[in-house]
Amino acid sequence: MGPRFANWLRNARQVQDEVYGLRPVDLEGEAWSAYVQRDFLAAHTELGEALQELPWKWWRGAAGKPDEEARERCVVELIDCLCHVSNIFVALDVTDDELEYYYNRKVAFTAERDSQ
Repeated sequence: MGPRFANWLRNARQVQDEVYGLRPVDLEGEAWSAYVQRDFLAAHTELGEALQELPWKWWRGAAGKPDEEARERCVVELIDCLCHVSNIFVALDVTDDELEYYYNRKVAFTAERDSQ
């Protein structure tokens, strides 16, 4: 059995509702599109920020594992990314069970493909 997403999306829905007073799944038309586009852009940006915390620039001789401080900064940026990804899932009305189902299905497909 793969990872449990438990209540990740339920919690994200709760934050959207209680903190922001927003139910993304109820948005329509351009408002829905703008909401989702904003979170895709934000997630993409956060991934870039996470990468910048890692020593990946081999041309500067800095490639390798990060020190503990850089690792922590990278993790924080990845969490920021996950927050925006969860907002997209919520806007698409994906449940935690559905997420787990599709995730496990993808893992099984990839394992089968890569074992050949």
